[in-house]
Formats: sequence, C-alpha cells, structure tokens
Amino acid sequence: MAINDVRSYALKEARKELGLTASEMAEKLNTPFRTYQNWEYRGNFPGVVGSAVELMQENKRLKALVRAMRPF
Repeated sequence: MAINDVRSYALKEARKELGLTASEMAEKLNTPFRTYQNWEYRGNFPGVVGSAVELMQENKRLKALVRAMRPF
C-alpha cells in the first residue's frame, strides 16, 4: 500500500471516529469541501492537517473521559 493510501485511509477513519461528515470536517479545518475531499481521496494533505486531526481526536477522548468522571 502506498504512503498516500495509508494517509488517505487514516484521515477518513479519523473523520469517522469523530462522527463528522466530510463537509463538517472541511468546515472544522477551515478548508473548501472539494479540497478536503481531495485530501481524503488522494492522501496528500499538509502535515498541519494531520496534526489538527490528531488534536481533534485527543479532544474527543478527553471530553469522554471527563463525562465518565462526572458524578451521577
């Protein structure tokens, strides 16, 4: 599998994990939908996008942890 295929798959899976549509993800990354679509399809996106997606995933995990720690 080519590196761009791996990156493409990882971006799509991260978006799904976050529960976002491609359109919503593009909006969160402040990029045109078509550009995001190309990133997800071709896997050639800027490194900062990968970092932003990782931060969104970590934020989601932290929010879930805080919810789990709340008293009943």
